[in-house]
Amino acid sequence: MSRLIDFYRTQLRVLWEWKGGPSALLRRLILTLVVAAVSFGLTAALLRSITIDSVWAAIAAVIVMALLNAVVRPVVLMLATPISLILVAVLVLVYQVVSFLVVAAVVPGVHIDGFIGALIGSFVYAIINSVLTALLGVDRGGSYFGALVQRLLVRRAAAPTDQPGVVILQIDGLAHPIMAGRIRAGSVNTIAGWIRDRS
Repeated sequence: MSRLIDFYRTQLRVLWEWKGGPSALLRRLILTLVVAAVSFGLTAALLRSITIDSVWAAIAAVIVMALLNAVVRPVVLMLATPISLILVAVLVLVYQVVSFLVVAAVVPGVHIDGFIGALIGSFVYAIINSVLTALLGVDRGGSYFGALVQRLLVRRAAAPTDQPGVVILQIDGLAHPIMAGRIRAGSVNTIAGWIRDRS
């Protein structure tokens, strides 16, 4: 339970300390809401299994989904992650479908025809939302979940120490002979310095 409380506390801290301040966060939340509502509307337009009675119903639907993602999803992931990554993948899929069914049950004006309609709708919605988010550059200012993950990783990092450690440097596609030649040629001065002074 303390891990879950700590997770929610970290979520609130990421929101509180959002770069650009409260106005930047508010602009991002509004843009995200508009993009999600448009995505939900386009999903309903493409599928016969989902109908929306009004624009306000689409907005209410994405607000309910956002609340479910903020409150319920962390609990599901926290319980499943220690067991199996495959279980996490399956539960994320099931969770998306269930969230669509919950939206249909609690938001007046949103109608989804059963489990299969929710399953297909959740996939179509995710694809449209991802495409629109990329095209409009919604995450250009930094992803909320990216910032959250960075904060969680920092919190779980090893405590500072004055003991010597190891730095592992990996550059994909760079063979050792090429790196050794560049060091001798003097074109990677920082790495050459590390090697010379054995730091």
